[in-house]
Amino acid sequence: MIKDISFIRRIEEAHRRLEELSTLGNDPPHSEIEIRRTVAVVSDVLNEVKTLVTDPKRAGNSGYENEIPFSVLAEAAADAIISIDDQSTIRYVNPAAGRMFGYEPVEMVGKNLTCLMPEHLRQIHLASVKRYVTEGEKHINWVAVELIGLPAPPDKRRTKRRAYQSP
Repeated sequence: MIKDISFIRRIEEAHRRLEELSTLGNDPPHSEIEIRRTVAVVSDVLNEVKTLVTDPKRAGNSGYENEIPFSVLAEAAADAIISIDDQSTIRYVNPAAGRMFGYEPVEMVGKNLTCLMPEHLRQIHLASVKRYVTEGEKHINWVAVELIGLPAPPDKRRTKRRAYQSP
């Protein structure tokens, strides 16, 4: 576990800067400066993570002493992370996923993942999860997949949704 609170604060700073990037308008000089600053912060954090993971001197005796907990990484991630069980029930949602769909993460936990999908994909998803659980067979390469999701209805949104605007 990370004992250095300054490192955790740098992760939080990197996350905050990434969030701010999504609100930038079309002001190229301002946007470029903010992007460079954010890249520098994120790069520093990732370099330290790489060192923690790969440097045997910092690994400790057990190999787990300096391991970054999943929750720290997931909470700081700019990408949505949702974990489901074998019934497709949502078990974990990070803040980025909550913002993406317009819910507070706690509202999503316990619901079926299909509530975030268009109707025509729900049965396909459930059948695929069942096949994977029973046979270990997957039909999608999950390395880089983009899926369509449904945001919360406007009257039910708990968080602000931000769309990235390219310069």
